[in-house]
Parts: sequence; C-alpha cells; structure tokens
Amino acid sequence: MLHRTWRRHTLALMILPLVALAGCDRSSTEAEHGEPQSLELVQRGTTTILASTHGTGSAVQWDRKLHLHPNEEIAVNTIFRDADGDVIPLGGEFTVNAILAPGSPTGVVELSAHGDHVDIEAGGVGTVQIIFQLMHGNHSDWDLPPIELEVEDD
Repeated sequence: MLHRTWRRHTLALMILPLVALAGCDRSSTEAEHGEPQSLELVQRGTTTILASTHGTGSAVQWDRKLHLHPNEEIAVNTIFRDADGDVIPLGGEFTVNAILAPGSPTGVVELSAHGDHVDIEAGGVGTVQIIFQLMHGNHSDWDLPPIELEVEDD
C-alpha cells in the first residue's frame, strides 16, 4: 500500500512542472505580444485598406468583400492588432497564412503566404471564402472568420 501511494505522489510531482510550463508558455506569449483582436488587409506597396474586421471574440466580422478579375493578382499585407491597438509584428515568431474555407471551390484563386503578406491570384470566375490565420510557429493562434472573395469578369 505504501508503495502505491509513493508512486502516485511521484507521478504527481513529475506531471505538475509540465502542467505549469504549458500554462506559462501561453501566458507569456499573450503578455509579451498581446492577444490578436483585429486584422486589416492592406494592398502591398500602398496605404489602401482592402478590408478590416470589427467586433471581438466570436462576433468578429469583415467590413466588406474582396473583388478580383480573372488572371489578376494582388499582394496583401496583413496588420494584426491586439486589444490596445498595437501591431503584432510578422515575419519572425508570428506569420500570416491564408487557406480556402471548407466548401470553397478550387481553381478560383491560388493563395501563397510569405510570412508577412499573402499573394492572391485569381484563376477562374467564382466566389470563395478565405480564412486568414495568425500563425505562431507551426500552429494557428487565431483563425479569422472567412472573408468572401469574388472573381468576376468585367
């Protein structure tokens, strides 16, 4: 009986530091960089804001759709901001990614993420939903609600 009790205490002592470390990692990241609250999509090389989010938590929404024409390509800078409005720097620990939302047709656009921006190239006519992600290493810290992108002929 004493042997079993000793094993339980030993196991608890081994697990406790791992739980504490896991909690510290996330807290220190949020405290150091701030938790993302909003995103602005800016046409690369300009100050033109293509779309931005408003609202918080599960109520985040886009203020408009994106539009392209077939064979048109656009480079999009992404500006993630925390609750204080401070920019979360991209290109090092944090990067941006963009994926097609489930159910979006393939062949309408091609997405290519480059750490601090995303290239969007229109292929065919149609409408897709794009999910922008704030990546922290190899996982997403924040997936935004999908933004609609319509590729249409003139």
